[in-house]
Amino acid sequence: MAPWVPSPERPRSFGLLKILSARNDVVAVVLTWGDDDDEAARRLEQLFPIRVFTVRAGRRGGVLRALRAVPSRRSLQQAYVDVPEFRRVVAARAVEHDPDVAYFNVLRSAQLFDAVTAEAAVMDLDEIRSDYYRQLARDSRNWTWRAIAAAESRRMRRAEEHIFSAFTRVLVSSPVELSTGRPQVALVRSPHALTGGKREPRPPLGRRPGPPTVLFVGRLSYRANVEALQWFVRSVLPDLRDRTPDVRLLVVGRGAGRSVRELAGGAVELVGAVEDVTPYYRSADVAITPIYVGTGVQMKLIESLAVGAPAVVSDAAASRAGITGGEARVVAKDTGAWVEAIAGLLEDVVGAEELGRRGQRWAMDNYSPRAIESQFSSALDELGL
Repeated sequence: MAPWVPSPERPRSFGLLKILSARNDVVAVVLTWGDDDDEAARRLEQLFPIRVFTVRAGRRGGVLRALRAVPSRRSLQQAYVDVPEFRRVVAARAVEHDPDVAYFNVLRSAQLFDAVTAEAAVMDLDEIRSDYYRQLARDSRNWTWRAIAAAESRRMRRAEEHIFSAFTRVLVSSPVELSTGRPQVALVRSPHALTGGKREPRPPLGRRPGPPTVLFVGRLSYRANVEALQWFVRSVLPDLRDRTPDVRLLVVGRGAGRSVRELAGGAVELVGAVEDVTPYYRSADVAITPIYVGTGVQMKLIESLAVGAPAVVSDAAASRAGITGGEARVVAKDTGAWVEAIAGLLEDVVGAEELGRRGQRWAMDNYSPRAIESQFSSALDELGL
């Protein structure tokens, strides 16, 4: 069960479904939000040996359900996707197929728990989402978002506590989430296309034409990415240009709103959406992940490491990914530390290339298809899957 269609754009649900369907008979019930989703669901049946049942949802209806949930204690995100027809189809398919295991994708599917009877219930929580809203309530510069986030954090925390008590196995993507100490919680990292297959060596940094390039990749409609990018451009980039005058910042990602577009110009080039981010990582001198508000693992960090790009990453993002050694330059939210870390890599080509190689080895050890399949199998073996 998923509130969306697993696809390459949602690599965690897509990759884990691929592993699950290779070992089991799988029936999926998913919400679709438009014609593109319906087509993606049809492709899913062609790619994997599964049966897919879809329920069309509307965003206007989702907003109304969330508004009706405001006086209650329910998570607004759960209410948004709690489509009555979704619940009915899930219950009907459960009766028809009598599953051994019911697999719930992310917290927004947890309210379907009582619609399915199975020997085991697995929740792929991915991340402790309430922590993100708690951080947003504390750190966001937008007062409206702070108020909404404060309320949603408490609601999501209640939903998460129910998950920990009700589900047979709870999967998380970050080692930080294991700190709950609950025995049913297991670490399964998120698959990503860039961690599969044989990696080509990056071109040597010292032989590249043009100005030194710092790269930021991410979904540019995601508030945590937007605020991180704004902070970097306004607080770090001016001092970095004092140290390295010809440096440029490339911003790659879809969904750029006005607040991101306003940052473009001068040393900042907004590339926007691209079909393949790999060439940008391969040509970047440094890839940055300046994310301080968020939970789980920043996949942009894993992407950069998998390609072998020297990475500078916030201490918060590094700890969530489980990076503890010399796989990336890890810095706190301090302008001087960021300038020194990036400028140091731009000036020390040999050191930057060695850092990139260590990061790539770490990504392959932890995020290769073989590594993730092993993690997934260990988490589910006790359930007989």
